[in-house]
Amino acid sequence: TETTETDLAPFTFFPPTYMVLFVMDLLEEVFEWSTLEYKSILSEVAAENVFFTGVRAETDRQKLINCGAKDENIFSKSLSELASEGGKQFEQFGTLCVLDPNAPAELAPSDKDVIGTLVVGGVLGNHPMDGRTTKFVTEPLEAVCKNVVARHLGDKQMTTDTATKVGFRVIEQQTALSDLEFGGFPTEFSIGAKEVVEMPFKYLLRPDGTPLVPDGFLNLLKKDNTLTGQLSGANDDAAWEEEGVVW
Repeated sequence: TETTETDLAPFTFFPPTYMVLFVMDLLEEVFEWSTLEYKSILSEVAAENVFFTGVRAETDRQKLINCGAKDENIFSKSLSELASEGGKQFEQFGTLCVLDPNAPAELAPSDKDVIGTLVVGGVLGNHPMDGRTTKFVTEPLEAVCKNVVARHLGDKQMTTDTATKVGFRVIEQQTALSDLEFGGFPTEFSIGAKEVVEMPFKYLLRPDGTPLVPDGFLNLLKKDNTLTGQLSGANDDAAWEEEGVVW
């Protein structure tokens, strides 16, 4: 049967009392998918504890503000650029922990004593994973900053909002990764009587066993799937670009 937004059970979020700061170092523009994830993050995390770096375009800044981000927490410079300059803007982050699938060690509750900021997302992941976080986030930071470590969240790719929520549970709730409830991989979503979309991401589960996804996720998934079907016979790249589909 088709899954609808209302089929996803309500989820009681924990109070927005994150002690660890979160930085989203953006290397891509803010797509519609991204806004759903950032809204989901900012519905849980106190906005003053969430920072966005590498936001070059004013249109992207406005999108983030519309998601609930604080304007003063949005920086046009990348995190590595801020690190190379130093100063109060960067020093407030303390020791950085990049959530990097290629990191040698797993994020653990004991890391709370070490890190001040979790660096999450910002890179559109490929499937299978090909080390983009290491190349574009971890290594540039390590080249200009001594107080940086990297940790992984297992061997499966996660969305930015999932990684943020997992980071909270591990660091602030002191819950080991092995004790968290995840769905299967890949994750399947039914969007029609005979249509199933497979997503190459690992998701946390709600109490009823459904994937914990952002509000509006299923509607956007159905919209994108319909668009793909409508344009699948188009040979003209301009037809795809006109609809905002970028490969």
